[in-house]
Amino acid sequence: LPPSGGGPDSPESSRPSSPSYYHSAESFGSKSFASTPRSAAASSTPRSGTIADVATAVVAVHIAKLRSTNDTDLCDGLGELCQLLDAAYGEAATNLTAYMMREGVVERLVTLLESSAEVVHQLEVVHQLSLLLLGNLMSTDIDAVGSSDARRRLRRADGFRRLLPYLQSEVYLTQLYALGSIRNSCADVDYALLMQQQGAVDR
Repeated sequence: LPPSGGGPDSPESSRPSSPSYYHSAESFGSKSFASTPRSAAASSTPRSGTIADVATAVVAVHIAKLRSTNDTDLCDGLGELCQLLDAAYGEAATNLTAYMMREGVVERLVTLLESSAEVVHQLEVVHQLSLLLLGNLMSTDIDAVGSSDARRRLRRADGFRRLLPYLQSEVYLTQLYALGSIRNSCADVDYALLMQQQGAVDR
């Protein structure tokens, strides 16, 4: 089914319920992710020295952490971006998702979810946060335009097949976020065929 719309409190919302990922992040031993103002992604045209510049710089720092080889930094960057996106609505969400698209966040998340044995990340919380962030980037409830761009980028990166192995996980949050990402990305008949081929429907 295509991703459904609805407001932040709507039962039809395509956003994952938040912030259940805290449990896995805290079990890893990372810091507890602090609440982030919803205005973090500015809704006005940035000007030098404004809050918008500061907000962009903060988001850029978190995005840079997605390429870190340090597990704590990687989890911190993923968790903060998840929280920023979950807290954003309207024009703030549009600006935030557009910036993340330009910075190649979808492509980096696909790399983190790569299933090849030589590059797969062994930390469960990295998988969970990557799935959660990717699912929200493809959510029409957060940003209808940006979600379409995210789905196009996922397809170009051959990312959908990276999601399916996580349906076989025995870890509840991993399976939950995998289902959310798959639900928000299913706008292509080829995906349905791939799910059948890999046994996702039976699962």
